[in-house]
Amino acid sequence: MKIRASVAILASVLTGVTTGALILGPTTAQATSSAPVGLSHDATSYNAVRDALTSGKHVSITSNFQRCTDASGAVGPAVTGGLHISAYQVTSSSILFSDEHPTLDPDNHPVTEFIRYTVMPKSKVTVSTTVLRGDETVNSAVFTCKLGEGALFHWTS
Repeated sequence: MKIRASVAILASVLTGVTTGALILGPTTAQATSSAPVGLSHDATSYNAVRDALTSGKHVSITSNFQRCTDASGAVGPAVTGGLHISAYQVTSSSILFSDEHPTLDPDNHPVTEFIRYTVMPKSKVTVSTTVLRGDETVNSAVFTCKLGEGALFHWTS
């Protein structure tokens, strides 16, 4: 129950409303068929993402949370978001990158959202989100996405 409430809060914080969804990237139809216009490569494997990043490509991720699951196996919220990866770390077992940005919650209170992405060799991507209002954690959620489905990586040469 707490996870479902967190998902609802995450969706409302990400969208800024309690109903509907803000699409911040390709639509579901685009995300399942091909790269958005102007992007030349899609990655469907851990090695392709690692190689693109370490060779200096400009890599982006689009996350469609309706194609991801939380720890209980429930489908994520109707939210799609994107990020241009500006800094990353490759370890012996994963690729790590993150984002932090200020936004407003549904009641127009300022909050800061922290998002951590972990790409694993078995073509899974874990997206961990934490929303803070001051020093207080308002929401925290973790989603697992399949690379090439819920987590789409794109880059230009």
